[in-house]
Amino acid sequence: MIFDDITGVVGQARGWVEQQWTQRIVQISVYTSILFFVLSSFDLINATDKQVLKMLGTKLGKDGARILHAVTFGFFVYIGVKFILDPFVHRYVNGQVVEGQPPEGEVEDEVAIEGGDSSGGAEDGSPLARIP
Repeated sequence: MIFDDITGVVGQARGWVEQQWTQRIVQISVYTSILFFVLSSFDLINATDKQVLKMLGTKLGKDGARILHAVTFGFFVYIGVKFILDPFVHRYVNGQVVEGQPPEGEVEDEVAIEGGDSSGGAEDGSPLARIP
């Protein structure tokens, strides 16, 4: 009886987590939380500051180190979401639609810019549309 209750609770929790995982905001929030935890390590920040001093002969200081880590964090978020998280989630959800992404085989609608062609660019083929 108790084992059945525990199994039922675990099964319900697993179903809830799987349901939440199909929301894009949950996926990115979990990934960025883990990434921030790793990149915000004081040991890593101090080691980076020492390496920059050794390689470039300049000390970053607190604000410089924060700026470097902010740029690094943004880079890893982009690379991780685009090339790691998206392919992983695509395989994990077995073809289910993930919130914020078009279903497989569908392409998002292109918006034509007035005075430009259907690719969104200007008539001369440049990516910028002319402003009237």
